[in-house]
Order: sequence, then structure tokens, then C-alpha cells
Amino acid sequence: PLLNLFNTCLFIVEILAFPCYYSLKKLFYEVIYMNLYFVLSCQADEKIIAELKKYGNVILVYPHPNLNEAVCCHADMQVTCINQNTLVYAKDINKKTLNSLKDTGIKLIEGNTQILPKYPGNIAYNVLKVGRNIYHNTKYTDCIVRKVFTDKGYDFVNVRQGYAGCSSIYVKNFILTTDKGIEKKAKEMGDRCFWFNGDDIILKGYDHGFIGGCSGFIEDLGLLLTGSLEYHKEGRLVKEFLLEQGVNILELKNDLLEDIGGIQIYKL
Repeated sequence: PLLNLFNTCLFIVEILAFPCYYSLKKLFYEVIYMNLYFVLSCQADEKIIAELKKYGNVILVYPHPNLNEAVCCHADMQVTCINQNTLVYAKDINKKTLNSLKDTGIKLIEGNTQILPKYPGNIAYNVLKVGRNIYHNTKYTDCIVRKVFTDKGYDFVNVRQGYAGCSSIYVKNFILTTDKGIEKKAKEMGDRCFWFNGDDIILKGYDHGFIGGCSGFIEDLGLLLTGSLEYHKEGRLVKEFLLEQGVNILELKNDLLEDIGGIQIYKL
């Protein structure tokens, strides 16, 4: 609401040809967004990275030596977002990634689990935070991730989906998912959930990707997508639902949705 009001005021000022209009607008956006950090794959499309730089700082995730090529740079495989200023990172994370993170001021905690190339050895950090619940295949959750969340009062919810964080995203007060198992468990837990078919989401090297892997969310901006819902067969339904919930949609590229390991957003 504050952003919409400010944009309306700027529009009026622009019409009146106030000479400082563009300087004011630039200053406002710098103040609002300078403390946002977007953590995502270094293999993300340059258009996506360029768009994100308009709203904050971009931190790229580089290849982890133990992950296969298709997902080696995926943030959700190497980093668990605890909250807007804290994360847990995987052992042996690429030094370039770690050094970039150290420069942000985000609180960094090293995980305990050594990532392995194949499932389930690569899922330890791929959790889904839903309100005060953490959805994951808890048999394989990294013990540091579990301790940090538990110490903060979160409860773990066991699901079969090991890539819980990749399969889904928590938006405002509901789960947006392309995984039926997550949808079923959400209903059992009393968590609101909207499921849609993710077959049209691209993930190179695999049959398809997941919605969590091609998105990020923060109230300041809304739901960030790596592509456009216009290219998804159920995109119209998803868009209608999101707009009904009052969710702003920011499509970073006019193309198919692509699973890049998600866009983690931190605000300092």
C-alpha cells in the first residue's frame, strides 16, 4: 500500500514536471530496496539477474562439487533460509558463494551434512517453511537446520517429498505447490494450499521442475517468477488465484517458467 501510494504521488509530480522527480524516485527505491539480497543460481538467465538488480543485491550460488550438473548451482540444494537475516549453508559450499554471502551481513551458520550426488543424499537443506511449521522428509534433515529451527520454536512436519523447498513456496498465508503429497499433508495440518500441475516448468536434465524452484516471495515485492504464467497451461488459473489473494506477481522474464533452485530473499 505504501509503495502504491508513493507511485501515485510520483505520477502526479511527473505530470506537473517537477524537476526533481527522477532524483526522488531513484532515492526512494534505493532506500526501500538497498537492503534486499537475492540468492540464486549463477546459471540463471542474465535477464532474470538484471531484473533483480533493479530491486536489490544479487548473490550468485556457484557449483557445489558433490551435486550433479543440472542442480549444482541451485540455492535450495545448498542453503536453508531460516529467516530474512539468517541461513544455514552446506558443507563444502563453493568458496565464491561463501565469500559473497559473508559480505552481506546475513548471519551464516555452517550445516553438518555432507551433500552427496544422489537422492536422498542431496536433500538435507531443501526444506519448506510454512508459518511455524517446517515441511521436509525429516529422516534426512540436516541436524543443524533442525536445531536452529527447533530452537526458534518451529515444528517439523514429515513428508515423503525430500525436495520440499523446491516443490512448493509459502506465499502470504498459503502454500503454492506442484506436489500432491505436500497438498495432502497441508490439508491434514490445516494449512491452506493451492496445487497445480508443474509439468510445464523447465528443469534442464529432468522431465520437469517445481514451482518452488522457479520462484521467491517477499511482501515488499510479491511473488517473483523466473518466467511468465502466460506460457503455462494452467497459468491463467494460478494467476487468478494469486490476484484473488492480493498477491502481486513479478515476472522476471517473458518466457517459460524455469526451475533454477529458487530465489531466496533476505532483508537486512
